[in-house]
Amino acid sequence: MAQTRAKKAAARKSGNRKATERTARKALVRAEKSVQAARKAVRDSTKKLRKKAAALDKETKKLTAKLTSASREKVAQAKNAEKARASASPKTTPTPNKVTAEAPISPSQTGAPRPRRTAQRPATKKSPQPASATLVELRERAKAQKLSGYSRLSKAALIAALESQPK
Repeated sequence: MAQTRAKKAAARKSGNRKATERTARKALVRAEKSVQAARKAVRDSTKKLRKKAAALDKETKKLTAKLTSASREKVAQAKNAEKARASASPKTTPTPNKVTAEAPISPSQTGAPRPRRTAQRPATKKSPQPASATLVELRERAKAQKLSGYSRLSKAALIAALESQPK
C-alpha cells in the first residue's frame, strides 16, 4: 500500500509538472505574439514617419526654391531701380574746389560707426583731495583718521566720509 501511495504521488507530481509546462508554453507563445505585434507596429509607424519626413523634405525644397527666386527678383528690381535713378539724374562730377550745397552725409548712410560723444564736466572742487586719489590711497587716509568700516566703503563713500570727518 505504501508503494501505491508513492506511485500516486509521483503521478500527481508528473501531471502537475506537465500542466505547468503546458501553461508556461502557452504564456511563452502569447508573449512571442505580443512581441511580433509590437515589432509590426514599430515598422508601420517607422514607414509613416519616413513618408512624413519625405513630404516635409519636398516642402522644404519647394520653399527654398521659392525664397531663392524671390530674393533674386528683389535684387534684380533693386538694380533696375538704381539704374533708372542713375539715368534720370544729371551726370555731374563735383569739382574739388567748389563748395556744394548738398546736405552732409550722416554716418548711418555711409555705414561708418558714429563718433562717441563725451560730456565735458566742469571742474569743481568739492574735496580737498586731488581727483586722482585711488581707492587704496583713500583707504590709507581713512585708516590714518581711524574711520570704522572703511574697507567696505566705495570710493565715493570714502571721499564723503573723509570730507565729513573733522581733522
